[in-house]
Amino acid sequence: MKIGLDLDILERGFPTGVERAWRCLVRALLQREDGVRYVLYSRDPLDLGAPLPKTAQPVALGGKERTSLWRETRLAPALRQDGVDLLHSPVAAIPLRTQVPRVATVHEIPWLRHPGIEGAGREIVHRLRVRAAAAFAAAVVVPSEATRRDLASLHPGVAERTRVVPHGVDPLFLAAAAEGGEPDAGRLGTGGRPFLLAVGAGRPRKGPDTLLAAYARYREAGGDRDLVVTGPGKPPPGPPPGVRWVGWIEDPLLLAAYRGADALVYHSLNEGFGLPLLEAMATGTPVVAAAAGSVPEVAGEAALLVPPGDEAALAASLAAVTGDAALRERLRAAGRARAGEFPWARAAERVVEVWREVVGGARRPADPASSKRA
Repeated sequence: MKIGLDLDILERGFPTGVERAWRCLVRALLQREDGVRYVLYSRDPLDLGAPLPKTAQPVALGGKERTSLWRETRLAPALRQDGVDLLHSPVAAIPLRTQVPRVATVHEIPWLRHPGIEGAGREIVHRLRVRAAAAFAAAVVVPSEATRRDLASLHPGVAERTRVVPHGVDPLFLAAAAEGGEPDAGRLGTGGRPFLLAVGAGRPRKGPDTLLAAYARYREAGGDRDLVVTGPGKPPPGPPPGVRWVGWIEDPLLLAAYRGADALVYHSLNEGFGLPLLEAMATGTPVVAAAAGSVPEVAGEAALLVPPGDEAALAASLAAVTGDAALRERLRAAGRARAGEFPWARAAERVVEVWREVVGGARRPADPASSKRA
């Protein structure tokens, strides 16, 4: 097979979970020796952080136009010229002006249960992209059963073409756990005080209001840990005392934050997968999380789960995890074991299976009898 991979999202600054997942999957795919050839499409020459195998051909298509136009005017014609058998997009957005079979990844559908939570403009665009993927993609890959159910409820016709391929743990976090040593979290501004960590908690669908209200309760009840909040999004006015809102941080500091935290607090109103859960578990950090979307299926029994939006339950869990050393040790051990169940090599294997299914179907001669019946 000759597979085209759309790497456009990896050229953006301030990557989040979607970008990390795609980069890790691409790396895992390129490490396989299964005869698959790749064409790696981007605007500009792109460094994936590892040498490319001979089976991978990078193609920089150039262009400064917005991404939706770039896909149609530059990516779509290149697919035909390069003779690829299939294009895999890392998101729901796929080029429509091509007959090449396409596979789209739909990570989550946050507006299904919380309309407007991502803003009206983002929601409209995402709805249109998901609708197009459901209509035109030969297969849709989702990272969890929760996202599969959400997608099927919106577009029942795509259910038989949907395949669940869970994400994995970035080897970066596994390596950091193995290396040990003291974390250098000084740049987080905690002054050496013990802290809780909330990763990616600034966006509305991450439930920052409940998070901060629960943390305030925790402090009022005698809790003494600071709360470090990372990720995109602006801090709300007047956060409770003890909150350090540090914004997006690079991987070395994120690693130090995980390893230095007493626990990860992951309060999301909807989640398509939840990479920070596994990242924290891989580095031995206990996890307290809201049981929303995919979180229960990803965390399993390795986290303290609370109902989403329940600030009293979240505050009680924060008090429990910070006040009970034995509980923290149990969660650390369970978390490391759970993270080990999500290797990227397995995800790559499953994705290749999806491709073979699609390409095999596209190449299979039509049944003359069925054509006559049609």
